[in-house]
Amino acid sequence: KQWYQRRVRDDEGLFNHALTTYDLELVLQVAQCTQKDPKEYLLFLNEMETLDEHYRRFRIDTQLGRYKLALQSLVKCGGRFEEVCQYVTQHSLHSTALSLTS
Repeated sequence: KQWYQRRVRDDEGLFNHALTTYDLELVLQVAQCTQKDPKEYLLFLNEMETLDEHYRRFRIDTQLGRYKLALQSLVKCGGRFEEVCQYVTQHSLHSTALSLTS
């Protein structure tokens, strides 16, 4: 049982590491080589393919807990002022937001 739990954690870490490349084809290949259930990742990857590049990076970085990077991508999207304000407040990124505007 311990081996399986460690394998699942390793698979999740490998999947998350692939996500940091923002290369959805690579992420799909990695996911297919792991024990992850396709229902867990196919819906997510299909949704990511429909998004523009900066918003996709925002969503991926948010999922990975990389909130400062996510905010940078969200700001680059443009036209999402309310969402930026909400995100800054939600993740206490006020100083990061100020540095992005200067």
